[in-house]
Amino acid sequence: NFSTNTSQAQSTSCDYNTPSLNPFLFSDSEKDYLTNVLGFPGSPRNIAVNSADAFQYGTVTTVGGGVKFTQFNFISPLTQLPVFPPTGTSTLPRLFLSEAESITRFDNAANPLTQAQLQAIQTLYAADQVSRRNYALNVANLAKDLTAIRNSGVADPAIAASIDNGIELLREAYKTLSNLALLAPNPRTLYKEIGGLYKTLIAEGVVSSQPVGANILAIGISNYETNRLPVPGGNNTPTATTCTGCFPLPEFDAVRNQPLSQAQARPDLAFGSNVINFLNRINVSGGSAGNIVYQVSSADALQFISVPLGAASGATDVGASLQVFFSNGFPVPAGTVPQFAFTATTADPTFGIVNSAATQESLKVFYSNPANSAARANYRKNLTNLRCAFLQLQELSLGTTANAAVQDSLSILNKAIGILDRGAVPDVLGTYRSLARNLATIIATAPPKSISNNATVKTIGGSLLPIGVINYYFRPILLS
Repeated sequence: NFSTNTSQAQSTSCDYNTPSLNPFLFSDSEKDYLTNVLGFPGSPRNIAVNSADAFQYGTVTTVGGGVKFTQFNFISPLTQLPVFPPTGTSTLPRLFLSEAESITRFDNAANPLTQAQLQAIQTLYAADQVSRRNYALNVANLAKDLTAIRNSGVADPAIAASIDNGIELLREAYKTLSNLALLAPNPRTLYKEIGGLYKTLIAEGVVSSQPVGANILAIGISNYETNRLPVPGGNNTPTATTCTGCFPLPEFDAVRNQPLSQAQARPDLAFGSNVINFLNRINVSGGSAGNIVYQVSSADALQFISVPLGAASGATDVGASLQVFFSNGFPVPAGTVPQFAFTATTADPTFGIVNSAATQESLKVFYSNPANSAARANYRKNLTNLRCAFLQLQELSLGTTANAAVQDSLSILNKAIGILDRGAVPDVLGTYRSLARNLATIIATAPPKSISNNATVKTIGGSLLPIGVINYYFRPILLS
């Protein structure tokens, strides 16, 4: 009966020294990565850990929040689990800078590459001709965008001169990449200069607040700089590739005077309808295609999107977004799942998601299939971790309304775990939505001194709930 199952749920032990219940156990290794690999003077704003105690994704910010990015950790093709800390260049996280302010300031905030880092990057681009060509295509796309801006009629002579200087920097980088006998240009130095130029163009109103060129720059930082760095003590040996007929590259001026492809210039038109279809598939209401941030690789493949979701009533974070890294390609191939991240730590991750009865039925089929027993076990682990976290909040003096929200959350979790233990499947999204709303109530009504910067609140809002929605709602939908 239900009381028996509730008792079983309550008897579940809580190990608060596991990363899934204490994500910031990864703080030291994350700071080591930021300091000694990325050279970025930032700190983890959020660390999201899955039921296998693996660091899945995180958000990072500089002091004052001037630069923010999402860190998608490498997924092992063998275990399908995130790898962190990275073991070498090939397992580095992929960074998504979605806001123009962060994009244009990233390399200015980061430390210059050390000589050892630059040498390792140049060794990689000497051996990996395909990557070298793609780096050059990114440089060419930046030049195409700046050329179009320059040709549109820039009234201010100083700004026009700055654009001309930027184009010349890109020309030299492109020519260097075209000659396989030369060492590749320093991407951090190059992208820092171009980032500063776009920052000026945005500030002066020459381009929009989220210009095409900023997203091209972000792809450069992600693909040709930050995921090419060496890991101290790791395996940084590059994989040699050849690019038959690629080098020397076509002449720079002939390339830069061509318009950008539609995928680069209007990704909303090139990918928007398919992106909306993808979001509809996971029941996310992403609004119009024009409200989404798109970032496209040098091969004109959609790599990242950022979808604004809003924030739950009572949450302290606003401007929440769902970000997706299409690590297996787009449209998403059958039987694969892209990487997801929620950017806010106290916003409702179910905001804007429709609780579809048809989806719930498909989830019942998925979790009832013996072939998916491991996923079912991980789903249960997430619910028991949430229960353990709310038990921690139960020990605090949060006031009548917040305490009631804590008790309601524990009741919801006991019921859901009991349903699973009887062999059935609870309302997956509905459970997470109720817990998120209770968390918002706790944050809004508890005494600030009791709840401000509370580690358990951060664990629930920044890790356990979003990981639940991503791994135990989105994932089975896409695999069903």
